[in-house]
Amino acid sequence: MKLAAPIMYPKGTWRRRRCLHEAGFTLLETMLAVFIFGMAAVALIEAINSSGRTSVAARQKGNVQARLDNLLQEATRDPLWMVENTRVPLVTENEVRDGAFTYIIRREPLELKNQDGNPLQGLYLVRVTARWMDAGREQSAFAETWAYPLIFRPTGMGTPQ
Repeated sequence: MKLAAPIMYPKGTWRRRRCLHEAGFTLLETMLAVFIFGMAAVALIEAINSSGRTSVAARQKGNVQARLDNLLQEATRDPLWMVENTRVPLVTENEVRDGAFTYIIRREPLELKNQDGNPLQGLYLVRVTARWMDAGREQSAFAETWAYPLIFRPTGMGTPQ
């Protein structure tokens, strides 16, 4: 590499001239680098934000499912429902509010027949439905099971017939 001849600057200092190809970044190159860095930063922030939203949605869904399971278990273990001679209506529907969530617990008798065609008595369908608003749309989830309430009867409450 050949350098240009030295030039005498004021105050007796010597400096060499730089060739054009050795000059620093131009404004255009700097702006391009900042633009590329900005685009990468925006993409990274969007990925982190999306991951956070997905995590919150999964946690919310897990919480709703856990609450559904809990309410379903409570509904099938209701002590008044398990005693034969109490006057509990055949179909019951209760509503539970928990923050932004509404849970509807519905119990209704099942009309099933055995292999001989005889009706099975005492079986119920228990269904818990959750409803909530998410991003302006109503969301829902449910859990259901069959229950035979007399199986969980407290001791000393009589014998099944």
